Amino acid sequence: MSPIPSHIAKKDNGASSEFAFVRSEIIQSFNRVPAGLAEPHGLFLKFAGGGKRTPIFWCFNNWAEPVLLSRQLGPDQPLYAMSSLHGIVRGKALKRVHAKDLAVAYADQLLQLAPEGPVLIGGNCQAAPVAEAMAHHVVAHSGRTPLLMTLEHTLFYCYPGSVLMMFGSESHKFNPFLQGVDPLPRWSAQHRRVAWGQVAGPHGRFFVEPGILDLAAFIRATASAFCAEGELRPGEIRREAEALQPLESC
Repeated sequence: MSPIPSHIAKKDNGASSEFAFVRSEIIQSFNRVPAGLAEPHGLFLKFAGGGKRTPIFWCFNNWAEPVLLSRQLGPDQPLYAMSSLHGIVRGKALKRVHAKDLAVAYADQLLQLAPEGPVLIGGNCQAAPVAEAMAHHVVAHSGRTPLLMTLEHTLFYCYPGSVLMMFGSESHKFNPFLQGVDPLPRWSAQHRRVAWGQVAGPHGRFFVEPGILDLAAFIRATASAFCAEGELRPGEIRREAEALQPLESC
């Protein structure tokens, strides 16, 4: 298993003036969420702030996604929502330029909000690489290894902890199980503990039923298992009826 990527592990020495504009745009975008549904915490929006379970830090591509996911996860599950660069920065080149600064800013704020205990990080689609980079930064600068959960993203780098990769059951572009090549041998060699699951539906339809039922159940089940045991058991996970209920309290 390769070490943490150096461009992620190095400590950030301060955001550029261009990135300061990105930060401002993200904070301004908070007004797209109806009043009363979430409260701002720096670069995060916190949903279900009264919940007692270990918070989940998840990077999304638009603010409708955390509204829908938080509703499904329930009022006892705090959710710190973050924005990817989708809709904030135009063009792949500029997104690449600012992606590291964004992940470092998010990870540093996460460590301030959660200085101890289990860390739960996730992201979907374009936001998943931001979550992946955040997790590596937390490993490098805190000594803790988060549970990393991704949807429609195959990890770029080897991960030294527990990872859950989820893919759409009808997502032929992103689901490796639909592409004729078994990804399990490669995943087993690259990552310490890898679990996977298939969320019902095609790409882009995971925050409405039936996909969101799978997504929320997978998140709840893996978060509970990780909090209880400190790591995930490798292998495929499936949504059972009882998985819709909260499991072990974190």
